Amino acid sequence: MKEEKMENIIKYFIDNCIYELMFDDIEIPNISFDFKEEKARKEINTIIIDNIENKINEKSKIIKGINFINYNNPVIEVHDYKLFFYAINKFVYTLYNTYMNNCYKDESKSLLSLKLALKYIWLRMTPDDFKNPENFLLKNIEMLENKTFNNYYKFDGKMISLNDTYDINFKNRITSTFDEENKEISFYIESKYLKKYYLPVVRYGIYKKNNKNVCEIGSIQNKKSFINDELDIVNELRKDINKGVPHDLKQNIEPKKVLSLILFIKLLNENNIDEISIPSMYVLDYDYHRIWEQNDINIFKSKWSNYLINLYPDDYEKELEEFNKKINKVELISKNKTTDFIKLFERLMYHFPDIEILEYPNELSSYMKLDISNCKSIDNFVKQLKKS
Repeated sequence: MKEEKMENIIKYFIDNCIYELMFDDIEIPNISFDFKEEKARKEINTIIIDNIENKINEKSKIIKGINFINYNNPVIEVHDYKLFFYAINKFVYTLYNTYMNNCYKDESKSLLSLKLALKYIWLRMTPDDFKNPENFLLKNIEMLENKTFNNYYKFDGKMISLNDTYDINFKNRITSTFDEENKEISFYIESKYLKKYYLPVVRYGIYKKNNKNVCEIGSIQNKKSFINDELDIVNELRKDINKGVPHDLKQNIEPKKVLSLILFIKLLNENNIDEISIPSMYVLDYDYHRIWEQNDINIFKSKWSNYLINLYPDDYEKELEEFNKKINKVELISKNKTTDFIKLFERLMYHFPDIEILEYPNELSSYMKLDISNCKSIDNFVKQLKKS
């Protein structure tokens, strides 16, 4: 896949995702684009008009939406349209190579994922990013290009041996297009009987700022696709990590997430990464989950008519029970990804008071920023795990 001329980049963006981003709220919340330069609006209008042989209604709406901005939607402010579209092209080009080298080895799957990525990447934007999308895209490119943990795409890394029976290992992966970052580290506890227990994944990206490596941690989450064999040692580790911790720092904080975070910080220390950056909120995230919850409700209702409910009442009740476990979770998800996520790092600082707060959310930006360069006690903490 080659890098394209500006006109082709704009055309690709128009043909593949801008209409859905601006007007189709079936999958993600609508956003508006404010191209600040008059030249940008003229060039986009010209490209649409010159290629309007299909999707006429859609393209007419795009022209109107670009020239008359809908401020009821979150607005992405594009100040340098050439840099913006250059960054879109470079992001697509870099992501394609990442997929081909580390994931699919299949061009058709990679190309499909590129279109999805262009639609979903905006879910990662903080309020700061809506004011500077060019920098947001360039940062994502740099995080994709960073090679710190590239060796662990193909080979698992070993963290520690807990005892004669259990090891903690890890794997590096490319995330799904709708996840919070481009990459994730998956830690797992493995027994000599080859049983595995997967800890929550840490989604991350590494980039340079002021000649210093910074790791952005977008989320720490359980990954439901993994099938875990429950191991006794997991409950022992939970108890050890919670021992002596004040109640307010235990509330709504899973010890497993604390363990994944501590192991990840150890990896960062070993690779001379001294600063971490934590987004405090994603602008589109709440409405995104609200949309998908409503989609699940609609699918369930369309599947079960009154006739089928009466015909198969037992099957309906079983599915209804499972369905009810999945819905009404939007507020909980939002809390997990905002206040509770920041609280997880406050919990980290309880264990490691030598971590320095560089910036708290909404002081200078939407990010919490921590200096972990003096976090020397982490090795002692990990050594204590071996005694479990």
